[in-house]
Parts: sequence; structure tokens; C-alpha cells
Amino acid sequence: MKVVHVKPFEDPEVVDIMPDKNGSFLSELQRLVGGLLEYIDVFFQGGLTVIVNDEFLLNGSIPNRPFYATKYMHDAGYLDQLTYSHVVEEGELFFIVFGDFVIASYDEDGCLRDMTPEEIQTACNFAKPKEFSLQAVLELQAINSRKVVWF
Repeated sequence: MKVVHVKPFEDPEVVDIMPDKNGSFLSELQRLVGGLLEYIDVFFQGGLTVIVNDEFLLNGSIPNRPFYATKYMHDAGYLDQLTYSHVVEEGELFFIVFGDFVIASYDEDGCLRDMTPEEIQTACNFAKPKEFSLQAVLELQAINSRKVVWF
């Protein structure tokens, strides 16, 4: 199955992953992102998902890419991820991915599938390396300065 693998400071790369003996891609996806999986479906209207390491803020992963809100996200009413106080505006910093991540395709039943050439192009354009804006750096510092309390 073709997916787009994105490492920090590198261009997106199309990789072909193989299922395990049970037909699952879980172990290959975990290998690519370096741990537990979290799917983030807010950046695309359907068919594509960003898969990140669920514990990236806890495991020492380095910043990879800032992701900015899209018109679709604004129109759908997604809240900003730092304060949850307002609907995001197109172009506003929404999320910073740490560590490796994958962009993959899924079908109408939610099952992962091979990416089409058009989806690969969309994913590669979305994940092109971007410079961190001053606002992104300040927000990243705010995220890093928060203390995590475990109960």
C-alpha cells in the first residue's frame, strides 16, 4: 500500500508498505511514526488522513511541520488547538507535528487503501517543508512550557 512518509526537515517520500500475515498495516505504520498511532482527519474533506505518533509530545520527538487551518476547517467550525476559544481562520497555525508522520488514504468504510496519484500529489503538496513563522515559534514555545501533571 502506498503512503506518504514525512520525516523532520525532509521532503515527503512515497513508500510502499506491506501488510503483516493477518493483513494489517498497523505494525508498519507504527514503525514509520515510531510508536502508537493517532489519526488526524481535519485537514482533508475525506479520503486522506494524517497519522502521527500519539505520544510525540512525551517521547522527545523533534518538531517536524506546522500545519495551518484550511478554509474547509474554518467552514466546518474547528476550534483552535491552543485555547479552544475560537473557530480557526484559514492560514492560522492549527497544529505542529513532532516526529515522523504518514499521510494515508482510506475508503468509504474507513479502511486504509492504496493512494491514488492525485492523493499522493495532494499529500506531498500539503507536507512540503515550510518555514516556521514567528507566530508558530511563539506558540510552539507556549506548548513546550506547559507542565504536564500526571494523576
